[in-house]
Amino acid sequence: MAFQPTVQLAPGSRRGLCDAVLSLQLPPLNISNGQTSFGRTVGVSWEQRWQEDTHRRPTIATLLTATIDYSGPSTLTTIQGTVIAAKTVDRAVFYANASLSGTFGNGAPSGVIPALTLGAKWPARGGKALIADVVLTKGVPTVFELGYQFSGPFDINFGPGVSVSLERRPSVGIGIVIQRDF
Repeated sequence: MAFQPTVQLAPGSRRGLCDAVLSLQLPPLNISNGQTSFGRTVGVSWEQRWQEDTHRRPTIATLLTATIDYSGPSTLTTIQGTVIAAKTVDRAVFYANASLSGTFGNGAPSGVIPALTLGAKWPARGGKALIADVVLTKGVPTVFELGYQFSGPFDINFGPGVSVSLERRPSVGIGIVIQRDF
């Protein structure tokens, strides 16, 4: 089991920084067979919304992420660029994320990998929501995700979810996002 701590900073409404989020991904805490250890991966990302959803236009945003893996004999760096489009229809939000990623360093696989994520978030009563998406890598469905979001005490949002990956070896992952806006 692994816990992936992430710290996010969203600057206030400053000119040029409105609707931006800076995220720092700290090394994961791994728990296995009664032992704990920290992983050797860190990351940083910047998300910027360029256009807000209106009745005629979708939200348009970009996300740039750099992940550094220093667990092996050489350091590998993965750079990923993503363009995000989202549109509210009735009360639901539908989204498409198109991304390109590449890994660099000694022993890194060559080439750039394209991916497309298609999904939706359906609101329910009481601040709850159901989220579902599918990730297509090189045109093939590789990951399916399903999540549920609800509000708890002290304005804390919880988002448990499950994902099924068909990449290389099929695997199932579970997780929870705990978020509080300040």
